[in-house]
Amino acid sequence: MITKKIKALEQAKAKVQQLEEAVSRGLHSALASLPDEYGFESVDAFVSAVKTAAGIRNGKPGRPAKAPAAGAKRRRRATLTPAVRKAVVRLVKAGRTGAEIAATLQISLPSVQNIKKAAGLVRGSKKPSTKKAKPARKLAPKPRKQSSKPKRSAAASEPSSPVVAGSPAPSA
Repeated sequence: MITKKIKALEQAKAKVQQLEEAVSRGLHSALASLPDEYGFESVDAFVSAVKTAAGIRNGKPGRPAKAPAAGAKRRRRATLTPAVRKAVVRLVKAGRTGAEIAATLQISLPSVQNIKKAAGLVRGSKKPSTKKAKPARKLAPKPRKQSSKPKRSAAASEPSSPVVAGSPAPSA
């Protein structure tokens, strides 16, 4: 029973191999005749036309276009006119929040924040700074310290007259 199955398997493998060879021969002849069917003079001209149609330049494929998400439209950039900027300032002074202003004027929240910042309507940080302030730099140069050693006078720098043995000592 098993030997019959093995023989049937070998016959099936041989049949598959024959079919693969037949398909390969048919595919080769069909591909070889394509340039003539489409009116090209040579295989090289046909290949370059196929590459151009596929978007391949210099042997590298082009970047595929991004498909838009289903149902999603790309939002147009809002134009911030001086009237919109004035309206933002007016609404901020009226006490409206940034999100409310953005929804009312149909602009983004970061745009509202940028307009507020440019108009000087943004409060500073509530936390005190942890950095130490550097002392102000003095513009005038520091005076030189005078030395505590007394200056030597010219008389002191001259050697005193030598004392010769047998001569009288100078009197004071």
